[in-house]
Amino acid sequence: MTTLNASSYSVGIAELYFAETVVATNNSTPLADPTSFGNITVAELTPDTTYVDHFISVKGDRRKDKSVAVTKSINISFTFDEMNDENIRRFVLGSAINAASQTIVMDKEILEGRAVLNFQTDVGNNFIYVIPSCNLKSDGGIGFTSDDWMSGNFILEVLYNDSYNLEGSPSTSKAPFGYIDFDWSISRLTLQSVLNNTVNCWNILTKDNQQPSLSSNAFEGSTTNSRLLPFYGESNANTSAVHPMWMMI
Repeated sequence: MTTLNASSYSVGIAELYFAETVVATNNSTPLADPTSFGNITVAELTPDTTYVDHFISVKGDRRKDKSVAVTKSINISFTFDEMNDENIRRFVLGSAINAASQTIVMDKEILEGRAVLNFQTDVGNNFIYVIPSCNLKSDGGIGFTSDDWMSGNFILEVLYNDSYNLEGSPSTSKAPFGYIDFDWSISRLTLQSVLNNTVNCWNILTKDNQQPSLSSNAFEGSTTNSRLLPFYGESNANTSAVHPMWMMI
């Protein structure tokens, strides 16, 4: 790619998907389906790196000859404005009860799972960021007002995961903070390949004996109980089926 390329100028808003992965004591709890936060009004990807510099003395002057990163982290801060039960439950660290119609507030210590940032645009380059491990934290408050649309803020903290590989295979490169894919065709297909990678990752971490069915459109033993399917917003009530869009690999 040349340095000057007008087709790389980009405009757009990202989509964000998150799934909590809860492992039971018998390691038989299946992975949850990634669900969308809905409309995202603002999102920002922020790497945070701390460097230590080394200096040498040359004729009485200190001159820097080396610099290394000693602290690495990356966060995604974003604003959502869909006040549905899933987003509110996550915002207050709640646990769903009674078929998700009620939430016990502050019932969890942390929301940890996996995520996908999906950037698709008509102006610029498409890409997805596959995040194998992360914490989800609310940031600030939700204002109740009649003058504007309500909104809330989250921070998604990417966690270092040494067990995660680029393509979910032990023989490929390690990607402890996840990876970004600029292949447009893969980006459009999104979550089936993403799920394959994260399933393998969490199986390694948990030594889960219950393997997902990658040759069919269902995850064995899973129930989704009215979760929203990405891209379409259709209800998937009381079924373990994965949306056909995900099976286009």
